Amino acid sequence: MLFCFSFASLSWARWQPVFSKSKYYPPLFFIVSKKEQKLYVFAHNVPIKTIRCTTGKNKGDKQKRGDLKTPEGVYFIEAKINHNLDFTIYGGKAFTLNYPNPIDVLRQKTGFGIWLHGRGRPIQNFNTKGCIAINLDQLNDLEKFITLRQTPLIITSDFTWDQNPNQTELFQKLSQKFQKWLLAWRGKKTAFFKYYSPQLVINHKKQYSFFIKRKKKLFRKYGWIDVFVSSLAILPGPNYIVTYFKQLFRAPGFISMGIKRLYWQRVDGTFKIVGEEWRPLHDQQLKHKYIHTRRKEILSWLNKWRKAWLNANLLRYLSFYSPMAKQQKLPNLHAIKIHKQKLWAKCKPKQISFSKIKVDLHSKGFIVQFKQSYANQCGYRDQGLKILILKPSQNSWKIVKESWKKIKKDGKR
Repeated sequence: MLFCFSFASLSWARWQPVFSKSKYYPPLFFIVSKKEQKLYVFAHNVPIKTIRCTTGKNKGDKQKRGDLKTPEGVYFIEAKINHNLDFTIYGGKAFTLNYPNPIDVLRQKTGFGIWLHGRGRPIQNFNTKGCIAINLDQLNDLEKFITLRQTPLIITSDFTWDQNPNQTELFQKLSQKFQKWLLAWRGKKTAFFKYYSPQLVINHKKQYSFFIKRKKKLFRKYGWIDVFVSSLAILPGPNYIVTYFKQLFRAPGFISMGIKRLYWQRVDGTFKIVGEEWRPLHDQQLKHKYIHTRRKEILSWLNKWRKAWLNANLLRYLSFYSPMAKQQKLPNLHAIKIHKQKLWAKCKPKQISFSKIKVDLHSKGFIVQFKQSYANQCGYRDQGLKILILKPSQNSWKIVKESWKKIKKDGKR
């Protein structure tokens, strides 16, 4: 899902983008054409509903408080209000938008209270103070498509929808850059900071210095960081691009979930993040998806560890452990190294297999439990319950604790 438009020819004061089928679009979004005075509902790249609307009395992009203009750009429906509203003006129901967004703040736009709302009387064209209003019966029908803090509403002077599938390099490159940003954050790498512009806006204020200082402090504080994202979507605004997604963040003893929005602009020829927005969200499905994804990664990692062990590849084997890892009574990596050197000098492994593998969250990262069958080249065999405590490390995993209990022939430990 890619947008086909050119920044070089774009005038954000008269923004008239061309939209085309794109894998990066969210599954559902709204577009308001101020020229047509219509709101379009798009689902999976197909316009499924068209609703008459009305916008600000004065034409053009909103610049300041009281100019009676409707802003143009990418906005998100934040909250629902259905009490203490004038019925004639609002129809008793309204949905707030995140105006001013970080780009609006950078452009020094003022004003607030831009809503999508109903009306207690039939609407007329260009007849609000800057909001988007639709007839109340249609707002009630539209509400079933709205997910608070997640549904985007794109406001344009006008737009074109190209039904032909189209791919551009722009969104592909930004998606790749996003993945690198994510890996740098998860790995606590200094490269993480190069993705941000000194003009960074968070919570309606320029907060670059505070943001960098705080992130560096957290990098030092946390022994590890794990960041998981889901449902990445990309939308273009007037001379900027928005990426937004569900995010689960974990660190020792801490977990948070929410919606994150990143606002990107070209700075010195390259895209940088100029704005961030975060909205908390309790989402058990996101948590389950995180565990499922990490389990698949850990199972792949576990097999590589098993192969290094089976091949008696000492350096490779030790690379799976934290420097202060504990293995039974062995207190650290150095002790593990000495032990394995002596053990494998006498007799190397012959067969190692795992079964009944369980992967769960742990305060130190993840706990992995499984039945282990072992045999060496000298005829020794055993079976036991192996427990590994893993921590995230540089976008992989490190063993911080390893324990084993023998399983007797009757199945007891």
